[in-house]
Amino acid sequence: KQALAMELPVVLLDMERNEPGVDCVVVDNAPGTREAATHLLTKVPGERLYFVGGPKENFDTQRRAAAFVETLKARGTRVRKDQTVYGSYAVEWGYKWATAALKELNFKAGPAGVLAGNDEIALGILQAAQDASIKVPEQLKIVGFDDTRLASLVRPALSTVRVPLAEVGAAAINALASRVADPGRAGKAVHLPTHLVVRQSSV
Repeated sequence: KQALAMELPVVLLDMERNEPGVDCVVVDNAPGTREAATHLLTKVPGERLYFVGGPKENFDTQRRAAAFVETLKARGTRVRKDQTVYGSYAVEWGYKWATAALKELNFKAGPAGVLAGNDEIALGILQAAQDASIKVPEQLKIVGFDDTRLASLVRPALSTVRVPLAEVGAAAINALASRVADPGRAGKAVHLPTHLVVRQSSV
């Protein structure tokens, strides 16, 4: 608001607001989340799938959790409250959740699957599974989010939803340049899609 009052160009990242003179660059979490959930549903029953997210108030967490639940419901799953959990975007949170959850899951009933809110959470879950002698992907299938460098370096390599980070920066610069060139134009939102990258952790 201060920037707008000073007539400075404003570009919002990862949040969308319909305000005059404001441009937004938003990562569209839904396509990649739906793709990841659908991928896991081909291998694991919906009632054995979990979303382990970051902070519940976080914009990305909310969109990813919503798309996950919608995808499961569309495939006939009655989603329980314990299938969507929230914490922090950290390895430690993923490890903590998995350490407790893996003790409760009956792997004799078949494999389970997890869509993590980011790759760090997924790596914590992977480490906890390995410490508990749970085989990934045979018993537990894991998909992360962001496609960070570590995702392709760990073993098994981590399936993940790729976020177009480079495109976010380029779109923000373009929006800023366009706003400087034409300060009076209407605000616009640029939506950048996400998509699934399948690696060893979820096959």
